[in-house]
Amino acid sequence: MLGFVLAVKAKPLRGGCRAALTAAGEQGSTCGKIQPLDHANTVAQNWRMVIRPGARKYELPSFLSSTFPDLSQPAFEKWLRGRAVAHRTRDRRRGNVSATVEGYKRAIYAAVLHSEGNDHYTGEPLRWDLIGKYSNIESKMHKRVYKRTLALLPSVDHVGDGLGEAEFNVCAWRTNDAKSDLSFPDFLALCRSVVEHHDRLRLNQDESAPQPPATVCCRKPAPPKH
Repeated sequence: MLGFVLAVKAKPLRGGCRAALTAAGEQGSTCGKIQPLDHANTVAQNWRMVIRPGARKYELPSFLSSTFPDLSQPAFEKWLRGRAVAHRTRDRRRGNVSATVEGYKRAIYAAVLHSEGNDHYTGEPLRWDLIGKYSNIESKMHKRVYKRTLALLPSVDHVGDGLGEAEFNVCAWRTNDAKSDLSFPDFLALCRSVVEHHDRLRLNQDESAPQPPATVCCRKPAPPKH
């Protein structure tokens, strides 16, 4: 089988909501690209992560195995294939006849490495121990309550419309649900609007809140000296 390396660009800065908005706005969206073996030396110098030729093709990354010791190689590969099949099927229906499961697996795996286990958009650590644990029965029984317990479940988000080269970001299910089919610039603009509107409301509330009356402190006159 032809060997390959996966190279992953340096990731944006992490932080809170505002920091994520700033970093994302300046650096944009990046994702892994598949590079041929004869470019391995250049890739190793210019990119952060390189998968060694001869290593397991979709090896469970060490940053996941060290944090989630119960996460197994078979469970990770099952999740990877499941996400690749689901996205390939959807994109084929949209007209991307060149989409393949293997190509999508490579692109998703590159996105996993790029993420270092965190949400691409918010920087939150993802709950990789939840992959493969979704229950349709529990979901039907508890609905929103159950969904909230899976807020940080890793999910795969398309970069673009899915009609071109396979490119993905890894993010929390909650983030992916909020982003929906918005492009990254549109999602960023929505996040900014929410934060700015919230700040305006708080500022107006603070300004209109009744101020406590000023207290006048009067000292008792000192008794006359005899």
